Amino acid sequence: MILPSSKEKLTPSKMESQAFAKKTDPKIYPEKPHSSVLIHFLKSLIWRPARFFRFTIIGKLFLICIFSFIVVYLFNPKITDYITPSAIESTKIKQPYQVGFDSKYGMEKLINDPEHYTFQWRDWVNLTHAYKKSSIVKSYIKRTHIWPFSLFESESYLSYTKAISGIVDTEIEHDIRGKVYLDCCAPKPKNILVLGNQGLDRYIISEETRFTDLLLFGKRPSDKMLYKAIEESKVLMPNPIMSKPAKERQKIDLTYDDFFFDLNKRINIDYSTADIEQKANAAKIRSLVRNAPESPKHFYEVSVKNDRSGMGQHYDWRFFKKIRNVKDKKDSIHHLMRTWFEFAEKEGIISWIAHGSLLGWHWNGMTMTWDDDADVQMSVKELDRFARKYNQTLVVQNPEFGDGRYYIDVSPAYVDRTQGNFNNMIDARFIDVRSGTYLDITGLAYSAGVAYPDNEKEKANVDISAEIFLCKNKHRYTLLDISPLRRTLFEGYPAYVPSRYTKLLKREYKKGITRKGFRGYVFVDNIQNWERNIDCLNLVPNKENSQDEIEEQSFNKTTGELTLFGACQSEEKLKNFHRYKVLTDLHKGEMEAIASGNSTFEFIKDSTPFIRDVPI
Repeated sequence: MILPSSKEKLTPSKMESQAFAKKTDPKIYPEKPHSSVLIHFLKSLIWRPARFFRFTIIGKLFLICIFSFIVVYLFNPKITDYITPSAIESTKIKQPYQVGFDSKYGMEKLINDPEHYTFQWRDWVNLTHAYKKSSIVKSYIKRTHIWPFSLFESESYLSYTKAISGIVDTEIEHDIRGKVYLDCCAPKPKNILVLGNQGLDRYIISEETRFTDLLLFGKRPSDKMLYKAIEESKVLMPNPIMSKPAKERQKIDLTYDDFFFDLNKRINIDYSTADIEQKANAAKIRSLVRNAPESPKHFYEVSVKNDRSGMGQHYDWRFFKKIRNVKDKKDSIHHLMRTWFEFAEKEGIISWIAHGSLLGWHWNGMTMTWDDDADVQMSVKELDRFARKYNQTLVVQNPEFGDGRYYIDVSPAYVDRTQGNFNNMIDARFIDVRSGTYLDITGLAYSAGVAYPDNEKEKANVDISAEIFLCKNKHRYTLLDISPLRRTLFEGYPAYVPSRYTKLLKREYKKGITRKGFRGYVFVDNIQNWERNIDCLNLVPNKENSQDEIEEQSFNKTTGELTLFGACQSEEKLKNFHRYKVLTDLHKGEMEAIASGNSTFEFIKDSTPFIRDVPI
């Protein structure tokens, strides 16, 4: 090949011809066999895209998406079966029940084959309504970014509640949000307790590891091992007085020791003599204490659009269905409280009515009409026992009285007796899974260096040197304020109230135990219940009717029975009066016996029949 001299000027056409000559020169590029050409072609197909993925941002993002797809769809089938948009469109999700939800179905499955029973929330909570709105479900999933990227987080309650924190939405959207979470991601109960006439039956559900940071004999303890240790543990045995007959439990004495929670003692145990449960609990508390100061909020409620009165704040977000009317809410609380105290009675759990529930008890032995939740307290020692033995338990109401299912959820922050970051002021809840209505459970613990403010000492009528017990909301109590607990009836079932309930109510509500009007309601003596002012205007004295004339018209002169006029001219109120009368009469007799210093046992020895409908 003749190359131009260095002095010869190269034109574009000459350069092109020289390049072609160079390519076709067999000395420089010998002819390749067909197989080599094929290999060269395949390499170009592989390496060119590889360079694209390796050296370009778009290529890298595409690889991340592919990796995400593989992880979600291949390694986490349980979540993808339920929560992906494609799954929402499937028949399985749209129609989770063949015939419709049956509240007895889950119980029948459990009893028929407890050894092989696999728990699903859809057996115990009605998910039909949520999945009929499949388009809304899909919209919700996209908007809250549950799919796919948040699935890389741990499959825990705290991970998924990030999606609902602070969301203000409609009732339907909140209903769907909770039901999707229950069906795809919510932890299942550790065991199920079924109340019955002769006691209760316990079913252990989960075989998963409870405490991930505990190694024992080369393996982690199963739930069956733990529950066996719980049943045999002397530390978790109830107070012996709870096994005595009711007449010997009219009063229960508490001690200072009941209100002391020694974390060091719980953590630094003697491993040579401790049982499995104690070792597991020590490891768990060690972890909880380390994270408690910055722990996220454990209990979430719902914020509903245009809910100016904040009614949604009285429902747990997971089980919320709708904001209920007054009657439905009262029905729910009636069954919830009776089931709680029946469960507590049979398991030897010592708790007592507090706050608004105590005020309602003072008036007529029932929850006040406008109250949206209920409150009980217990000593911190009892709270610790309760958390260790019953956390994540599903309690099933005695089938003879209803189909209630109640979930026990204890906040991990219960071990921190300070206010921390103010996210976890409630220690535990007893939650109705049908509606989301709940019972707040708070523990009282000794707090060193805390005393009553000077302006409250006289009003509280306490010994300045007395030890002070607190809940996380800084309500202050002395031992004599609480002990001895007094047995009573609340919502018709045996319960307990603090010793100095009158002083505690005056301290918290000032005129609450004497003022008969509040929030548009009035306590009607004829009916022995709180009714709306506007419904009972005929019982207000005026120019036409004096107080004496009103009382004369309120009762039948011959029989002394309450008349329709005396029941605010309402057939429904008259009917309810006769339903509640057995309970309100017992409460009235009990309060008169207390005032006169007589025994109250004849008024509180037995529970009354249910006075409200079964919630739906």
